[in-house]
Amino acid sequence: MTTPNQKHTDLYKSLVLNSGDAMYLSNFNGKLIEVNKQACANLGYSREELLSLSLSDIDNEYKTEEQIGNFFTILEHEKYCKITTHHKRKDGSIFPVEISVSLLNENGSKLILGISRDITDHVEAKQNLFSYIDTLEKINPIIQNSNDVEKMIWDVLNVVQEVFKTDRTFLLSAPNTKDRFQFPPVELIKSGVSCISILDKSEIAHTYQKELFEKRKCDDNEVFTSNFSQSEKNESFAKELLIKSEMIVAIPNVNNTNFLLGVHQCFKLREWTKLEEKLFIEISRRLGNAIKQLITYHNLKQSEKKYKTLFDNAPLSYHSLNRDGDIIDVNNTWLSFLGYNKEDVLGKNYGDFLHPDWQQVFDTNFQKFKTLGYVNDVHFKIRHQKGHYKYISLQGCTGCHPDGTFKQTYCVFQDITAKKKAEDKLKESEEKYRLLMEQSPFVVEVYDLDGVQISVNKAYEELWQIPKELTIFKFNILKSPQVHVNGFIDYLKRAYAGESLDLPDHLYKSEIEADSNYEARSRWLRTRVYPIKDELDAVTHIVVVHTDITDQKEARKALIKSQDQFKIFIQQAPLPLSHVSNITGEVKYINKRFLDVFGYTHDDVSTMEKWWQLAYPDPEYRKFVIENWGKAVEVATKNKTDIIPEIYNISCKDGSVKQILVSGITLGDDFLSMLVDLTAQKKIEQELITAKEKAEENEKLKTAFLANMSHEIRTPMNGIMGFADLLQTPELSSEKREKYIRIILQSGERMLTTINAIIEISKIETKQIVPFITEINLAELIQNQHAFFTPEANKKDITLYCKPLTDKKFIFSTDLTLLNSIFTNLINNAIKYTNSGSIVFGCTKRNDLLEFFVKDTGIGIPKNVQHNIFDRFTRVDQENTKAIEGSGLGLSITKSYVELLGGKIWMESEEGIGSKFFFTLPIKS
Repeated sequence: MTTPNQKHTDLYKSLVLNSGDAMYLSNFNGKLIEVNKQACANLGYSREELLSLSLSDIDNEYKTEEQIGNFFTILEHEKYCKITTHHKRKDGSIFPVEISVSLLNENGSKLILGISRDITDHVEAKQNLFSYIDTLEKINPIIQNSNDVEKMIWDVLNVVQEVFKTDRTFLLSAPNTKDRFQFPPVELIKSGVSCISILDKSEIAHTYQKELFEKRKCDDNEVFTSNFSQSEKNESFAKELLIKSEMIVAIPNVNNTNFLLGVHQCFKLREWTKLEEKLFIEISRRLGNAIKQLITYHNLKQSEKKYKTLFDNAPLSYHSLNRDGDIIDVNNTWLSFLGYNKEDVLGKNYGDFLHPDWQQVFDTNFQKFKTLGYVNDVHFKIRHQKGHYKYISLQGCTGCHPDGTFKQTYCVFQDITAKKKAEDKLKESEEKYRLLMEQSPFVVEVYDLDGVQISVNKAYEELWQIPKELTIFKFNILKSPQVHVNGFIDYLKRAYAGESLDLPDHLYKSEIEADSNYEARSRWLRTRVYPIKDELDAVTHIVVVHTDITDQKEARKALIKSQDQFKIFIQQAPLPLSHVSNITGEVKYINKRFLDVFGYTHDDVSTMEKWWQLAYPDPEYRKFVIENWGKAVEVATKNKTDIIPEIYNISCKDGSVKQILVSGITLGDDFLSMLVDLTAQKKIEQELITAKEKAEENEKLKTAFLANMSHEIRTPMNGIMGFADLLQTPELSSEKREKYIRIILQSGERMLTTINAIIEISKIETKQIVPFITEINLAELIQNQHAFFTPEANKKDITLYCKPLTDKKFIFSTDLTLLNSIFTNLINNAIKYTNSGSIVFGCTKRNDLLEFFVKDTGIGIPKNVQHNIFDRFTRVDQENTKAIEGSGLGLSITKSYVELLGGKIWMESEEGIGSKFFFTLPIKS
């Protein structure tokens, strides 16, 4: 190395020794002859230690003199080059460097100057960038190729956990997410990490989730990070849930629903780099978009599968058409209904099977059907294989490809040939009823929902002696002053609400226009009002039917005038009657029936005051009755009408309380009360209400059962349809083909089991099952059950014991098939709900009965559901059994079988301990 003078030489040497880059000077043999301070700092050696080494001692790639010599030979031609290599520190660690190498000539001697820069940060940044890109390349095919939202989330979380090397990775959904999109929060815990799940039902886990969505919720595309040091006063959830460091990001809104993507470091603090945060945000953005797309696609597919499953299993005739109207699928009901074979119809145009008059209708409306997406109650005339035609009513919907384009139709139809004939007969029947109404001796009026009179019969004109044109479409019963004064407006409102009821007898004056040539007349009427409802049970009209009782009223007045006749009437009346002075309150007379019903003599109730005290001992109720009755008598006296009937609870002399309908008529200053005992009737009504509530409860259970059946049938059908579609994939490996076929078979077996259970319940309900009694060897039967279920029990590491009778040749008579089914259902249930331990089953003899038992150490049954465990349409769903398949019919069927064989079944269970099921059968059938 040459320099102008010594001063410059010292300055240059000072710059070299104190440079920020490591500098190495070596001879052509690789021996180090000078280094600067940065070189010592980078390698961890002192200057003296380094000068005792060669380049091969510090370079991890140029380790031999031959390698160094070859490089220096190249350098003689190039004079300068830049290389990337790795240096080795004194402690043995390796780090990347970039070296600028120059060839120097110092007084005829060749020297090598290397200026080295530590590029660890650069390499790490580059590696992080590659990791960023590589991660997104892993994420992209997952979110692009997946049709399963939950699986996609699991796969993405696996990638996140692998890339970020975290102990816990999770996706939490806002409170309304699960109900809306039907997939739960997901959590991934690294293998070997023992920690409480943040999805646990504990209060700690719940508090943490709640805080994430409330106090710690961050805006879209903003990362939230935190560290929890042991020296700090950590929040309880951070300590209990093992959270040292966390990184959370809110996934962009999906249909106004938030998700939070998060990672946890459970055992050490960790600082998250900006690149990691950026990558985390990008993953969340792509995951959010994918979830939104998959939910849309999933909903579309579910809708299509729902309709396809519904139509495939419907008892109605079903067909499916392609975009050209050609038949691509029909069910057996369709073929049976029209008498064709499948090969006769597939590929044929649907219009070819229609009556010529309907073919043009189909061609015109099929295009509209594909555009609209559904049709309902479309009538066609379709040809039977034998040549005759049938009327059908068709309804259906369309299915689409993932891109939204038309795929095919799903249609069902039902035979309405008989309905058409019935409609014709109905028209004839309607005409007969019209004539019947017209010729009826009773006065009939029909009113619309606004109270306007829209129809009357001939008896109406005869009663009021006016033509119907005078009132029809003019008279409004809801605005009639008489209706409001008499208090009948409430009855009419109840009729419009759906009730059928009788009005109290009343005097009514015809309401006609003031300038009419006809005179208004008054008549006593006995009226019944009832609603007319449509097929949806909605009231469309009300009908008012009158019986003219004017003559009866006049006859009654004449009868009352005669005291003797009046007393005879009272005495012989089948109802309790009392004649009372409305002024003095004196009870003038009670009949024998009054004494029979209430037990009170005339002396006991000689005045109304005594009657009030005895009949209504409760002061508050007595006050109510007195006021109510007084008003009713006052209204009846004023309007000269009967006392409006009312039901009261009356205490009898023997202490019993009866429900009595009390009504009466006014007789000048007196009144005659009539009492009808409704106790028995009310009891029957209450029993009917109870029966109705029971029926409604059964209806709810059936609805829950049908929802469960829908799930139990749809789930395996989805498996069958999905994997059957996958079998069509070109170049599918034999291993995958076998796997798919196995899954299809398993799904088919599950569906068959569900359908068999439904059929069995149907047979039981229709009493089609009749026991077939034969002699059986009990010990042999129990041993066979043990042999059959042992492999299944071994799969779950459960010990299966059987305890038959000591008499191995014991023979008794029963239905072998039903008894096998009972044992199979109970043992199968025991294995299904037992995760560890043992199951014991067998039989003991108790007098004339055989007592069978099945005991397990399973999860047990909660006390609150044990009372209806054998009910039909009931399935006990605990949190830890939701993944277990089953329709919930097994125990109901088992109970029915036991009762068919003349036995009884019961159970004992303790949650978390296990269950014991017992049933008895008579030894002599």
